[in-house]
Amino acid sequence: MLASIEANINFLNSKRGRKYINDLINNIKELGIEQLNDDPTKILIKGGAKISEILFDKYNIEDERTNEKTTVLLCGIGTTKAKLEKLKKALHNLKL
Repeated sequence: MLASIEANINFLNSKRGRKYINDLINNIKELGIEQLNDDPTKILIKGGAKISEILFDKYNIEDERTNEKTTVLLCGIGTTKAKLEKLKKALHNLKL
């Protein structure tokens, strides 16, 4: 497992890995969602458990964490632009 962690760290420190991260951050910014925290890969949405349930049941979008007031969506290098567009459409349909 350590080799896998080291491989991931090495990839993220590479020119190609940094490009993935920069592209991801730019794609998240294009969503036009106000970031409520300092980590651009964590999307914080007001609405809590009800929003979480709708996103999962209707759009098959799973959150990282939710409580009665907010839902956190975690993005990583596997989060494609298509997935972010799906999220944008879902949030638009929910008027968020």
